[in-house]
Amino acid sequence: MGNRHVCPVCTTEFDPSARAACSACPVGRGCHMICCPHCGHTTIDSSQSQLAGWVSTLFKDGTNVDDTMLRPIHNKRCLSQVGRGQRVCVLDLTRLPAVRRRFLHSFGVTPGATLVVRQQNPLTIFEIDHTELALERELAEAVVVGDVDYDEAVGS
Repeated sequence: MGNRHVCPVCTTEFDPSARAACSACPVGRGCHMICCPHCGHTTIDSSQSQLAGWVSTLFKDGTNVDDTMLRPIHNKRCLSQVGRGQRVCVLDLTRLPAVRRRFLHSFGVTPGATLVVRQQNPLTIFEIDHTELALERELAEAVVVGDVDYDEAVGS
């Protein structure tokens, strides 16, 4: 068993040498990337790249977890159950089809991101980073979210 790696997007811990996500990748085993088997996030394997190895020595503390991942989470449920105007934190997108998950990732909808629900019917409309997105009900039911204690999240 090789070194353990923690995905900075979904915080899944895995062994990159197992290359669990490589079976679905068209590049296969010839690349020098680490792919998370849970969410598909890719990062450079610093042990295979001289430049990445040098840069990683500048940041030896090893903290690659975003502060948003450390917020207290309450009331875990699907996005379709969130009330209008409520601020929630994305916890899990793995129940979505991979194509939809990648689409949402491109807008910043990743585990740890904060959303504000604007509308639930006929579509779920939410805001993330000044962008409003709409999801069909079945997709909103596949997005797992939790309440964020906003006072603690902003350090008030």
